[in-house]
Amino acid sequence: MRDDIVILDSITMANPEHKDKVIVAGSHGGFSASKKYALPIEPKLIFLNDAGKGKADAGIDGIKFLGENQIPAAAVSSMSAMIGDGQDMYENGIVSFVNGPAEEMGLKEGIAVKDAVKLAFVNQISDDIVLINSIAMGMPEHEGKVIVCGSHGGIVAGKYVAKVRPKMVFLNDAGLGKNDAGISGVKELDEQNLAAATVDAMTAIIGNAKDSYLHGVVSFVNKGATALGVKVGMTVKDAVELVR
Repeated sequence: MRDDIVILDSITMANPEHKDKVIVAGSHGGFSASKKYALPIEPKLIFLNDAGKGKADAGIDGIKFLGENQIPAAAVSSMSAMIGDGQDMYENGIVSFVNGPAEEMGLKEGIAVKDAVKLAFVNQISDDIVLINSIAMGMPEHEGKVIVCGSHGGIVAGKYVAKVRPKMVFLNDAGLGKNDAGISGVKELDEQNLAAATVDAMTAIIGNAKDSYLHGVVSFVNKGATALGVKVGMTVKDAVELVR
């Protein structure tokens, strides 16, 4: 599991080190717990149990409160995951309510918590352009879209890309390395009829899709990308606009 995903049985266990991380906590989503413990941490996204919602929807009142403070939060159905059990929330939970900021991330009722967590690491610039820091965060919904990703362009990354099947993907060349391993997956994607390119590691921070999109320069293109007009030396932004 990523080190920026934190699973807690109680939100009272949260600490300042969890700021800007995704928290899945077994606590109820009521007002008191959210105000006292979740709000000060300022998580990237937080999941809390809806406690059956209850009288006056008190079990999700804190989720609404966090939304008013621009913190993405979602409630998890108490019938899908045991309250007080963060691991069960993560493994089996189903989202039952989302606040405004979480909805803007793409979360919605009915989605599994495991899938919802991934959305915290996705930055969808438009309907057809997606930024993700790791290709492991790619989802079926990204099929046919242009993905700019912070992952390296090696064999393993290529396998993840083949599962998602984007219109085109940009990956970091990781400095090429021994046997050009940093672009080996991009080459093999031609066998899957998938367009792919790498970004020069000296122009964009590996693991940072936004930096690749804003500052990256294309260092290698496979046959599929060449057919779309993408060339070595183009900025990633220009290449994305060309193929979108």
